[in-house]
Amino acid sequence: MTMRPASVPVLAVLLFVVALDAQQGQVPGAFRSRIILVPLDVRVVDRDGTPVTDLTQEDFTVLEEGVPQKIGHFSLELLRPDPSGAGDGLELRRAPGNDLKAQRRRVFLIVLGRGRLQYPAKGVDGALAFVRTKLLPQDLVAVQAFNRATGFTTDHARAAAVLERFRKTHESIESRLRNQASNIMSARAPAIPPGVQKDIDGIFAVPGAAGRALTPGTLTNDGRVVDAMREASDRFAQQSRDNVNPIDPAIETRAEEVLRNEQAFVDFMAGAAQSLTDLNTVFMAIEYLRFIEGEKHLVFISENGLLLPSLEDDTSLAALAADARVAIDTIRTGGVQDLPVTTVPAPPPGANQAMLRSVYDAALTATQVRGTRAEPIFTAGTMKTFARLTGGQASLYRYADQAFDRIDAATRATYLVGYYPANANWNGNFRRVRVLVNRPGVTVQHRFGYYGRAQLVPFNKREFMTYARIASAGAHTMPVRDIDVTLKASIVQSPSTGMQVAVEGTIDLSKVALTAGGGMRTGVLDVAIFCGSRDEELVGERWQKLDLKLTEETYRKALKTGLTYAARVPVTTIPRHVKVVVYDHAADLIGTASATFAHR
Repeated sequence: MTMRPASVPVLAVLLFVVALDAQQGQVPGAFRSRIILVPLDVRVVDRDGTPVTDLTQEDFTVLEEGVPQKIGHFSLELLRPDPSGAGDGLELRRAPGNDLKAQRRRVFLIVLGRGRLQYPAKGVDGALAFVRTKLLPQDLVAVQAFNRATGFTTDHARAAAVLERFRKTHESIESRLRNQASNIMSARAPAIPPGVQKDIDGIFAVPGAAGRALTPGTLTNDGRVVDAMREASDRFAQQSRDNVNPIDPAIETRAEEVLRNEQAFVDFMAGAAQSLTDLNTVFMAIEYLRFIEGEKHLVFISENGLLLPSLEDDTSLAALAADARVAIDTIRTGGVQDLPVTTVPAPPPGANQAMLRSVYDAALTATQVRGTRAEPIFTAGTMKTFARLTGGQASLYRYADQAFDRIDAATRATYLVGYYPANANWNGNFRRVRVLVNRPGVTVQHRFGYYGRAQLVPFNKREFMTYARIASAGAHTMPVRDIDVTLKASIVQSPSTGMQVAVEGTIDLSKVALTAGGGMRTGVLDVAIFCGSRDEELVGERWQKLDLKLTEETYRKALKTGLTYAARVPVTTIPRHVKVVVYDHAADLIGTASATFAHR
């Protein structure tokens, strides 16, 4: 089947780096709307974590950048089981207006981080119990692990089935990933080997779970993450040199100290790779939730925590979550002790201190790491701060079922507060918000701010989600194989058409959602082709819809051989890269394939 040219708007999409919410051009199926009434989801709990539900609007004060604001909406939402809402789907973000709509259900994305999640805190067991016994019939839930996620559903049994598979296989997967050699001097998560990826895909191969790949974008503060990683790594390297070449030549180098430091470095490298993976996992989760209406809860289960050097910065991951109305609930499963503690004898006078202690010792004794940007590598304090800044709950030293009980109790009672911002300068800067409650002895939980800019709001769900998925996949450097796609590309040129890239390939239809009826299989695929230069500049693109109307015989043949496609893309200069993205909106699945002109 040949793709015919279609009349589509030119979209400013970079091939390898895209920030969807920051695009300045028009996005199909969406428009930009200025904030009128800022929504705040406020939970007030007592010392036991029990919601306080007898407050009035007069008990609340809202401050934006320290300035009192006028409250325009106030309501208390008490959630109770509502079986009539069990079949409702997701609602995309609405345009801001003068009124706020109460939420009648909760939206949970359970994010399973790296490391030991089952013991000692029994993190997976806690998640399973929460999904099976605590969720209300109308609540939506999805599960994310590594680079995969389920679709949101009120069929909680499907989410539980994924969690069951994760519990059985994640320790084997984790062991192989931990042994993988990784380059930590990057803010990107280490690549997952194909064999391990196959096992990850198996976790999500639950009928009806709608598992799909998630594509990460660019972290806003990744430069500081890299700096912190490099600083800590340099300290380890210096430690090894000091152990081998002590300052005082009269002091005999102790072989056990050298070996201990080398093992500490190996452990550090593995832990750093784990932390970077978790960092990207949380970022993907926030982007996954960004365009859903209302408040969403991201429940992040982690062994030790995250590497976030500047969590309270306006451009941090916490700020992105707060802006998207994503409350992050954190559960730490690694136990009380953060780091191995090593006892060493007191060094003789004049000896090099570094020779007799590892960097872990230095971190604990505050001689080298404490107070530097490398310190977050060795602490779990960011888990608390993350929850505090986004309006979530933090549980570091308790069993996971208890943590989920606290999350469940707190989220069943929420004050929805809306205020009219006094600052009318919509310059895109982050605005810090604080809510005060006139009640002693209570804890107030809410997001700590938002970006004062026009919001990207969808008005056509299909077009908007198609653009969002394709743009994200186009920016992702790794292949996405929810739909298997092949690609062959060549450069052609003629006096009449100019320079073009000719592409052809096949699309696997086995996972594509087609409607059967009247002896035909019908459906629609969206196909986008991007051509990039050596400098990774976009030099040509084509976006098209592929209307499928296949007889049963043609469909059966296509299942065996793949659906063929072909197209030509005009380019403004000689390209180096070509990428095709195929998206099935009905199944919400994506496939990508890339080609490179090596001689260019």
